[in-house]
Amino acid sequence: MIEVKNLTKRYGDKLAVNDISFSVEDGEILGFLGPNGAGKSTTMNMLTGYISSTSGQALINGVDILEDPIKAKENIGYLPELPPLYQDMTVKGYLNFVYDLKKMQAAPEGASAGRVRSVQGHGCAGSDHQASVQGLPAACRHGAGTGGQPQGADPG
Repeated sequence: MIEVKNLTKRYGDKLAVNDISFSVEDGEILGFLGPNGAGKSTTMNMLTGYISSTSGQALINGVDILEDPIKAKENIGYLPELPPLYQDMTVKGYLNFVYDLKKMQAAPEGASAGRVRSVQGHGCAGSDHQASVQGLPAACRHGAGTGGQPQGADPG
């Protein structure tokens, strides 16, 4: 499913990711562990096509993320530590925006927003889908607690 071959990322003289290789088969679970600055987020950003590698290759279901990013991204989903949100958009507007970006067929009116707003334990339940994203509690705006992480944890 995911194959990484000699992936490297440099920012000028700074080496952020140094010649890593690994593979993840369908159904396997992989976690990145390491201190801040180890290259975990940089690696994820390269795998998802958010940034390009300096050298090496990242394949998603056999598709190179740099050669055919649209096809490769059809097989991945990723919520970064600080997802890009447009603070003046409504919650409903942002959800529709993401559906459009992913070229997904829109869910029936209210279905996706209702499902997202009903998530318990993150301070988001009952959030007004007509309110602006900026008015949401910080846990909702920044994805804190997603993936079972405690608020304030640094996943990346």
